[in-house]
Amino acid sequence: MEEHKQLASTKLRLFIPSVRSIRLTFKAGQYVQWSTRRRYVLIMITHGRAEATVDSKTYLLRQRQAFLLPPGTPIQGRITDGAVMTCHVLLFTCLQVARQSGLWNAQPAKLPLAMDTDLAILTGDIIHSFESHRQATLGQELALMLQRWQATVNEVPSAPGGLQRAIDYMERHFDQQLQLEQLAAMAGYSVNHFSKLFKSATHLTPAAYLTGQRMERAKQLLLTPLSMKEVARQVGYRDEHYFSRVFKQSSGVAPTRYVKTRYRRVAALYYGMDDCLHTLGIEPVASLSYARRVVEPEGFPVVEPRSHTLPLDSIGIDYEALLRAKPELIVTNEQLSDEADRLREIAPLAMLQHSYDCTVTIRLLGRLLCREQESEQWLDQFSRQREQVRARIAERLGSPTACFVRVSSSGMRLYGPRSQTGVLLYGDLGLTPPEPLSEQLWARELTVDELAAMRPAHLFLMTDPTREALQLLRTIQDREDWLTMEPFRLQRLYPASNYLYALLGTRSRIAVIQHACMQLGVDVKEILQEN
Repeated sequence: MEEHKQLASTKLRLFIPSVRSIRLTFKAGQYVQWSTRRRYVLIMITHGRAEATVDSKTYLLRQRQAFLLPPGTPIQGRITDGAVMTCHVLLFTCLQVARQSGLWNAQPAKLPLAMDTDLAILTGDIIHSFESHRQATLGQELALMLQRWQATVNEVPSAPGGLQRAIDYMERHFDQQLQLEQLAAMAGYSVNHFSKLFKSATHLTPAAYLTGQRMERAKQLLLTPLSMKEVARQVGYRDEHYFSRVFKQSSGVAPTRYVKTRYRRVAALYYGMDDCLHTLGIEPVASLSYARRVVEPEGFPVVEPRSHTLPLDSIGIDYEALLRAKPELIVTNEQLSDEADRLREIAPLAMLQHSYDCTVTIRLLGRLLCREQESEQWLDQFSRQREQVRARIAERLGSPTACFVRVSSSGMRLYGPRSQTGVLLYGDLGLTPPEPLSEQLWARELTVDELAAMRPAHLFLMTDPTREALQLLRTIQDREDWLTMEPFRLQRLYPASNYLYALLGTRSRIAVIQHACMQLGVDVKEILQEN
């Protein structure tokens, strides 16, 4: 420590002869052991948490924290919190250059081990250079940053071991009702001495620090479908109204409007979400394209992204293109949970509950983006239209049986009432599932014999846009049991190749309903024209 103080008080220049920048990702629960012989290691954590042991001391490493390891310092630890940890790492050599008797003298620098909040703040500029690929200036910027850090290192005393234990406890248990006396006893100090040390180390009172931890977590929870009462409870407030007042004091905006005012550039990364956003009056900056998932039957084009929306290939997302779109928020659902960590590196991520019913999706998006009025207005109008459509079909056709079948390269699949096509046939149109079709079925494999035995009056048929699927369809159509089925004999076999994906959106669901009714011979155009 004395060596460190002497270094900080001496007028020295630092020189970085070599520096290498890398980016590392560690899996949840992964054990890490690392040491370098000749180089310093500067690590900036960008996502996740870990418990690490350095020089027999255990530290809780957190997002936006940086730490400096001198050459030869071993570090071992385990990634926590059930999520991956990502970090930027700089490996470098460092010389300290001093002027003595008119001559410049260079010798290896003696930078200390540091787990420092101020170091993390200063490291932000270095990370920007890292991400901008300005490798040529990285060494120079690193030297200047370390000199600025040296100049301030003695101004803010590091937290003593007992105080650090209390801080770590606060960060892990901010959802509990913590008392100042409890924290002071944990640190081993009187309440007054603990408060002074805490303010000196963090520049905040214990109460303000605890509130800050709670508000940061609250901002993350506001990107979920949780109610305001549940968000308040999970960050330590029994009264949601008091939580709202504290949040507004901290962030300058009420929690109910935080997402709407904070995130204006939204990327929609699941089918139909872009359509739902348009219905809510939001034009997404990027969305998944249907182009490689559907074909274009006559009379029913799929709704594609508008001119200002970047279309992303749904089979292998182009993350570089998504990054260039500069989203401030990415919305998707549980179907893309495997991509969550990569998406969070680009922008905050809202992972919604997955649903095949766009009425559920638009309600969740409306709640998330403070567009409840717009979502409820659409839902009310759609509910009225749906009832009118069902009534007209019942008047013209009664309640005939119908089913939806998909032909792919691997065979035939029957889609049940729980699928999006089930919502269409048995919900929007009021048709009847053929026996024995379980109400709990989403989809299952099907043979032509089984389909013929079900004897549906109407059959909606989807064929995947692949050579293998088209060949299988031709084989099926040559079978005698196919040719004798009622839908084929009475011309009640309808092409429905885009239904499966289009039903996930709002405008496109209206288009599917109109198209399906047209194939059934029922005109509902004037009912649906409001949409």
